[in-house]
Amino acid sequence: MPLFSRKNKKNSLDSKEIISIYDFNSTERAECDRVSRAAWEKVLKDILNIDPRLLRGVEIHAADDCCPYCRKFKNKVFDFKNIPVLPHSGCTHKMGCRCTIYPMYKNKYTR
Repeated sequence: MPLFSRKNKKNSLDSKEIISIYDFNSTERAECDRVSRAAWEKVLKDILNIDPRLLRGVEIHAADDCCPYCRKFKNKVFDFKNIPVLPHSGCTHKMGCRCTIYPMYKNKYTR
C-alpha cells in the first residue's frame, strides 16, 4: 500500500515509520551525521552573526524519540562558551543525532 494513499490520511511520516522503511547501515548513518554537522555549522554561524546583546545563548532541541544521550541535552540552554558540537558523538539512535540549536533571546519580544 502506498504511504500516501487515501486510506492513509497523514501527509507525513514520523521517525518510527521512517526507520521501519529504511534500514540505516553504518555508511548511511555516517552520511546523515555529516549532513547534520554541516547544517549545525551553518546554523551556528547564523546565530553568531546575531547581535550578542540580544542573545543569552542557544537552546538544544531534540526529537521526541531521541536516544537517552540526546535526551540529557533536550531543551537545555547553553552560553556561547559551552555550545555542544552537533551531531552528538554519543548518540545511539538508529537514524543518528537529530538535535538542533536555536538562538535564545534575552527578551522574547526582540525577535
